[in-house]
Amino acid sequence: MILEQFENIRLSRFEIVLQARGEAILPALIGSSLRGAFGHALKAISCSVRHQDCEKCFLSEVCLYPTIFEPTSNSKIKDLPRAFVFEPPIPPFTRQISENQTLKLRVAENGKISFGLTLIGEVTKKLPYFIYAFDLMSQHGLGENRHQFSVSEVFQIGLNAEKSSIYTPGLAKILSFSENNLRDFVEARSIEFGQTKNLKITFQTPLRIRRNRELLEKLNFSEFFKQCSLRLKFLSENYGQRLDYDYQSLMKLAETVECISDKFWKHRVNRRSNRQHKSIEIDGILGEIMFQTADFGSFLPFLLAGELLNIGSASSLGLGKYSIEKV
Repeated sequence: MILEQFENIRLSRFEIVLQARGEAILPALIGSSLRGAFGHALKAISCSVRHQDCEKCFLSEVCLYPTIFEPTSNSKIKDLPRAFVFEPPIPPFTRQISENQTLKLRVAENGKISFGLTLIGEVTKKLPYFIYAFDLMSQHGLGENRHQFSVSEVFQIGLNAEKSSIYTPGLAKILSFSENNLRDFVEARSIEFGQTKNLKITFQTPLRIRRNRELLEKLNFSEFFKQCSLRLKFLSENYGQRLDYDYQSLMKLAETVECISDKFWKHRVNRRSNRQHKSIEIDGILGEIMFQTADFGSFLPFLLAGELLNIGSASSLGLGKYSIEKV
């Protein structure tokens, strides 16, 4: 049973609360800003050589920075999935907002914003480094104008979305927290569904899937299931234990699932790549789609896992986030 295999994927969820030191105006989607600023801060606290070139460094195999932020392996996969997922605040996107591109995240002086953090596998043990890096990146500033923040509090998010405070600046150490696994979260969520014949999927942040260098602007169920399956495949192989299930049979079954309705639109996302020294367009699609079949039971564990881990490219910075609703 696939759920039993999910036990081998350790997974813990947290919420990071930042307090603004002054008025701040940030992009509506701050995932890219968070990921970039976090990467700089993590390298600052990890790197001990002058040239700071991971490819030339004999410490790279044991250094915290490449292990977390630029993981590599001997496999054919060049860009391994990160063992972390940022969940930035979700803007109230509409087709009109996507077209005019004027929406901003505005934070008043002393105001607070929070973002989710999911850690996978052994990286969960590195939470203190994440918090230390978040504090450093907050001091350096977020966005083009380097708006300064400070880490106000860190919560652990439990199986039923309950929160427990595990860190505030006045503490010398992080309080103990529980380590869960993917099965724990998926089982807790699946209680709401039962035998389900109709599902509505709402994409809350842009979904980015490319075919022949073109953005996929329509989605059927087999493609949706494929993306969830691939996300789990790469994460399990690198941070857990390889999953064993009949993918081909599930794909054939997925092709029989009917799309009742869909409503998608394109949303443009620009990401600044400091490594490539240029702005990169990572467009995606937003909207919702409704599927129908006799029973989603065989697919539900994969779909609920993807709800936690996001799907498509740039998933670690918060793209490809969706919610599932029984209708």
